[in-house]
Amino acid sequence: DYAHRFDPSLYRPGEWADLFAQSGAQYVVLTSKHHEGYCNWDSKEAVPLSWNWNAMDVGPRRDILGDLAREIKAAKSPTTGQNLHWGVYHSLFE
Repeated sequence: DYAHRFDPSLYRPGEWADLFAQSGAQYVVLTSKHHEGYCNWDSKEAVPLSWNWNAMDVGPRRDILGDLAREIKAAKSPTTGQNLHWGVYHSLFE
């Protein structure tokens, strides 16, 4: 059970977005929900079967997905001058 040890102290979504943009990336995709059900956002209302198995209740106690989404959507590519594209991968529960 690693969720309780999920430490966000080095998670800086703004720095990640800048790094992605500077690297030439045009798209960023994060896993929103892992196949064992752990969600990287407060999923209790959206995914009723996830109960409290999410980043707001266990581990980092912050919206990992939302924080990064806001920063990526605001980041501009120095190559194209356009905003980076944001996507999520949502793994089905197995």
